[in-house]
Amino acid sequence: MSLFGLIKKIFSFGRRSAPPPEPGINSLVWLLREPRRVNEETVLILARKVLGDDLVTVAELPKNPDLPGDMFMIVAEPRRGFGVIFAPQPYTTDMENEAAEIPELRRRNLFEQHKAWMAIDLMGGDNSPESWAVVAKLLAEFAGPDCLLIYAPSLGHMEPYSDELIEQLQGQDPLSFLGLSGEPPVVPYEADAEELKQAEDEAKSRWSEFINAFNGKSPDHEDFAVKTAFNTADGDQEHMWVMVEVVEGNTIRGLLGNDPINVPEMEAGCPVEIKQEAISDWAYTDKGELVGGFSMKVLMKGQGASG
Repeated sequence: MSLFGLIKKIFSFGRRSAPPPEPGINSLVWLLREPRRVNEETVLILARKVLGDDLVTVAELPKNPDLPGDMFMIVAEPRRGFGVIFAPQPYTTDMENEAAEIPELRRRNLFEQHKAWMAIDLMGGDNSPESWAVVAKLLAEFAGPDCLLIYAPSLGHMEPYSDELIEQLQGQDPLSFLGLSGEPPVVPYEADAEELKQAEDEAKSRWSEFINAFNGKSPDHEDFAVKTAFNTADGDQEHMWVMVEVVEGNTIRGLLGNDPINVPEMEAGCPVEIKQEAISDWAYTDKGELVGGFSMKVLMKGQGASG
């Protein structure tokens, strides 16, 4: 497992508390940047790509104030029905409180941007993997640049939109998108400041351990990374991991590990050069196990995360 995969596993991000699934309905949702309008013909074309030309009929339901938006019914044999909903408003009526419940900042930021949503509902109470696969493949056909997050209400999980996510939805195990995001989680520094300072001091005092492992070239040691603070557009700081490529004296060169939330001039993979005294943490993997990551232990306490 990669370093960032371990970080995500430790923090267990993406899952949110959710009520039990509504009987008879399984749903996957795209949270969208803007409202989207489609017609019956478009739904039919996309549905037939998944279910076959001879197995599908589509009907748009009459306008109804009880519906959140435009709804189409897909009828496929044998005796399967799917609802397709396009809603021109946010998924929740309490955006502020719902967003505050999302501990990971990247997902929270994307969630706050959404202004509309669309969903594929499987009608009839069939909870089999095969039925979930059809829902996922249908949703993938409706993917586009206006998609921000996928949300599985009955599982309490959301995941950022990506090309890799679409491939997962179209595969044999559609729910493997849970925790799929390749980027490390971004969390608010709401933990005790003194504890974070102690973690940073420990990382710096044990820097020689990182250097010895980095220079040792053991095949068991992988994913060498350091964390440092970058100035944000609003005058704050965002701590991010840098994948280390070269260490020369007290100069560290590498590639930024993820897209920032609020550092516009940087992006994942861009080259970074920092000084040893600027690091706030370091980590690498030894036979797949995490070494270092001192700040993570403090942040876990603040987030109530578990491994």
